[in-house]
Amino acid sequence: MLEATVSMIVLGAAVTTVLQLAAHSNRLQHEMDRRLVAQVELANLMDRVMAEPFADVTNDSLSAMTLTEVGRRRLPAAQLSTSIEAGTISDSDVDRDASDDASENTPDAESAEEAMSTMPFAFKRIVLRLQWNDASGSPVEPIELVAWKHEAGAGQGKEAARP
Repeated sequence: MLEATVSMIVLGAAVTTVLQLAAHSNRLQHEMDRRLVAQVELANLMDRVMAEPFADVTNDSLSAMTLTEVGRRRLPAAQLSTSIEAGTISDSDVDRDASDDASENTPDAESAEEAMSTMPFAFKRIVLRLQWNDASGSPVEPIELVAWKHEAGAGQGKEAARP
């Protein structure tokens, strides 16, 4: 009789442990599903941004973006934040960096470099960030997607001028 009681206690403990592990695994799976939905949402939004003409990508256009119905439903308290940083870079900046890396800075190379086109081209650094709450209502680690958008035709004139 004692052995039967001990075996029932051990079996009960094992079943309880397995059920707790299954519940925890289920919660983790739901959180991973939410993270996947968030990644797909950000990727789709960034695809839309990158398809827009360079001039149309502004803070206003980014702030007007929203999640899909599926994203809003699957990501509780989802908050999409966007930022854009604009700048310019000239071909000489790129060449100077490349020549610094190659460590071949001779006076003749530098004067030839300066003689080449230094027409600047514009770029925009676009950041999309998505945060939501987990099942307990606590904020999760946000997902961030960054892309660089360059003006059409940027940097093409210089390559054509090289022999």
